[in-house]
Amino acid sequence: MPITDLFWACPVCGARDGLQHGREGEGKGARCHECGSRFRRVQGARIEVLRPDGRRETASVARWLDRLPPVSQLLGERPIRQARATLRIAEAERVIREGRRYLNRIEIFGKPDDGTLRLRPDAVIFRPDRQGSDDLTWPFEGLTAIQPSSHTLQLKARDRPVASLHFASDSVRLWEELLMHAVRDFYRRTGRGDVVEFQPRISVR
Repeated sequence: MPITDLFWACPVCGARDGLQHGREGEGKGARCHECGSRFRRVQGARIEVLRPDGRRETASVARWLDRLPPVSQLLGERPIRQARATLRIAEAERVIREGRRYLNRIEIFGKPDDGTLRLRPDAVIFRPDRQGSDDLTWPFEGLTAIQPSSHTLQLKARDRPVASLHFASDSVRLWEELLMHAVRDFYRRTGRGDVVEFQPRISVR
């Protein structure tokens, strides 16, 4: 997963949406436009930061994530957040086999549709750019799974095909965290219980 998808803020200075692709190219490095710190992957799946004063620090992804400001700080706006995104809807499934042995099923996605994704207190909404196209809404009460991949966020709703979202500049991990936080809050507010997991299915206790 690209560093800009892992970190929705700079772990050094805390600047929200502060990271941009670095000189090393997309997926290989990142730079904070606020403090100037540069991030790159190093051996052992760790990430190294080079601060403007020349100091270097290497740590695991989990340790850097612990330094990010809490996602709850982004909530409370109306809409809570919105971002440019590309949507693809699963149109079919393909069975993967090794000889006669069944391995898995994968979704076959349709054509991409550009638009704006909006997160609200009770739903996530995609508004296509195409003139005359209707909004697509996923109410939280109907969501059954939230699944991130290396470049996309997948949503599964009851009796609906899988939706895959690729963000133009926002972090996939940020949207995963935002959605999980908002869904947990929705379930508590509506007396549905506490969400304990989001994949392979949203489960409550």
